[in-house]
Amino acid sequence: MADGSDDKPEWYKRIIEREGLVHVEKPNAVEEYARKAKHVFESALARKSPETIRAYQRALKSLGKFMDLEDPSVTNTVQKLISLQRIDADILLQSFIANMEKEGLSPNTISQRIAGIRFYVHQAKRVGWVEWEVEVEAPKIEKVKDTRGPTADEFKEILRVTHELTGRTAARNRLMVYMLSFMGLRIDSVLSIDLEHIDSRRKEVSVRWKGKKHRVIRPVPKSTMAMIKLWLKERGKREGPLFTNFDLDEKGDGRLTRRSGHRIIQRLGSKAGLEGLHPHAFRHFAATMALEISDGNRHKVRKLTGHESDKTLDIYDDERQDEAREMSQLIEDHWLGE
Repeated sequence: MADGSDDKPEWYKRIIEREGLVHVEKPNAVEEYARKAKHVFESALARKSPETIRAYQRALKSLGKFMDLEDPSVTNTVQKLISLQRIDADILLQSFIANMEKEGLSPNTISQRIAGIRFYVHQAKRVGWVEWEVEVEAPKIEKVKDTRGPTADEFKEILRVTHELTGRTAARNRLMVYMLSFMGLRIDSVLSIDLEHIDSRRKEVSVRWKGKKHRVIRPVPKSTMAMIKLWLKERGKREGPLFTNFDLDEKGDGRLTRRSGHRIIQRLGSKAGLEGLHPHAFRHFAATMALEISDGNRHKVRKLTGHESDKTLDIYDDERQDEAREMSQLIEDHWLGE
């Protein structure tokens, strides 16, 4: 080819020919097209959360290893995948799914990886690098949504554990529990807080909120504000993320990842005798307690949790009142006696 691309992959040659980019009067056409394509990819990624981006990148690297690529990077894996014909790509991805199932990965993990691969191929199609999309389906996820948080006694035990622990890590983890349970925040919102987002005078923080591009101001209750000040004495007043991993030299700005947040809560749960505790359980706890304390005032609870619909609050309220348990017990008592 006129641009010296004989050693380029097939997808590269196809796009050069299809777009007519090789012209004597346009010697930089290929570079300009590549620059625009990069912009499309970066713009699409910018609309994703950092955690989603990392998950998508892990998906591509996992596929690259499955393909036995010498360098299973995101770029190399995408280029190799889109160089295949549709049917060959379909067979490859079906085999990839089967291999993940054989390894015992959960349907949720498999679905997430396929979603990441689908995203990159879709962007490649948008810029004209490939003419097909990923059509293979990951295993369906059978969801049984558990909206029950810790019980009152369980939460007391969690608080006891968090207050018995001492040191820098304990101060950080205690603040995380406070923000999750008393403010009803999601773990992503908690970990999105930087020092600059804290307004000590007004007792407020601004957090990244699910489904919103802008940050949202949330009030901070008194004891949680006190915990922020205690943690800052341990952390220091440097700029950057509020929740750090104490390894600033090796992990960028030191911000805790979502995975680390889950691991911290699981460990606290284990110390309190609650195996499998996850951060979102505290949001369930906050919503249920808010309904209990406010005598079922949906408006006030929505202000706390940010729920726009009553559907989820219906679930929390039903579980708070536990009417199903009450009725089943009444039926049993009727027939078997108390």
